[in-house]
Amino acid sequence: GIGAADRIASWDGVSWSSVGGVSLNSKVQALESFNDLNLFIGGAFTNASGNSEADYIASWDGSSWDSVNGVSLSNEVFALKVYNNEMYIGGDFSNAGGISAADNIARFSDGSHSWDVSCVDDSLNANESFSVNGPRSLFVSIEDIDPPIVFLEAPAPNAIISSSAVQFDFNVSDALSGISSCSLIIDGVSDQSDLTITEGVTQSFSKVFSVDSNILWDVNCSDDSTNFNVGSSSENRPLIIDLNEPALNTQAQDFNFNWDSTEFVSGGKTIRKLTYENFSSIRELQITKMKVFGWSANDLDGAELKKIKINNSTVFNGTANDGDLIDIIDYNLSISSSSSSSNNTLEFSKQVNDDSESFQITFEFSDLSQFTTVVLST
Repeated sequence: GIGAADRIASWDGVSWSSVGGVSLNSKVQALESFNDLNLFIGGAFTNASGNSEADYIASWDGSSWDSVNGVSLSNEVFALKVYNNEMYIGGDFSNAGGISAADNIARFSDGSHSWDVSCVDDSLNANESFSVNGPRSLFVSIEDIDPPIVFLEAPAPNAIISSSAVQFDFNVSDALSGISSCSLIIDGVSDQSDLTITEGVTQSFSKVFSVDSNILWDVNCSDDSTNFNVGSSSENRPLIIDLNEPALNTQAQDFNFNWDSTEFVSGGKTIRKLTYENFSSIRELQITKMKVFGWSANDLDGAELKKIKINNSTVFNGTANDGDLIDIIDYNLSISSSSSSSNNTLEFSKQVNDDSESFQITFEFSDLSQFTTVVLST
């Protein structure tokens, strides 16, 4: 009849009572006394006594409930057993305490140990005795002097980012302690910090850049030990923020060439006009698309345009209709922009510091006929 005695209660030989006035939200499946000081319980419950770190396992010291070393497990506990002053835990959990090899079984020690000395004489009876004032209790604590291990994930070294919003991904772990905070370091200066870090999974910082930048970035993390050890990747990873398209050279010159329509007539097919457009970055001067006009209307045998080659290198292989915008495959030609002023004229604007280009264009049709232009030069 005690409202606060759900799923766990105590019996003193006379009456029942709650344990610390706490009702658990799911079943208890194992109990074990540890070092005659604490009662450990394991089961399917979470947030024991309202403690968010007391999931599936908790401890009772006679006056209050607590987590076990600040660790919540990921799933149910089915068994608890003390062996050699350490608590062994079995269940359906994984990565207990952040340890990747602690799946389904783990052990816990709070640093409490007992020690004694036994001596055996050399008589025939081999008499053995222990100290008259033992055993004695000993508490051993491990001092954390090692910094967290930080691994930078993305962007990759020397990456070029064209977006103003950049996400910096990293991963951090610490063998003995938790992570107190991590900071994004840009050019040796702390840019921002995060106090809610989860170990062993990708964590991120985000930053918006307003101008082109060449930076070095890293992440520093501090553990929550008494020494507050600080670690970083020590990489100082280079990153380029490139927000603006490069401007055309104001000293660019126009290179013009013309041809007669007869140069583009073969087997009843006529190419009247070609246009290059939609270039990628001017730095690479790469032709990405081509339009071909006029051949369909003059095609006497109904063959479709199937293939285009530049300098005998295939740049289009498919089927195109008159005036289609054709994707060009991996062909670099040092032309910075283009326009068509008449049906028989191509006009190229080319950087003055680039070498001139000479090339020929071959057109192949579905009836396997083909013809090649004269040598065209910029």
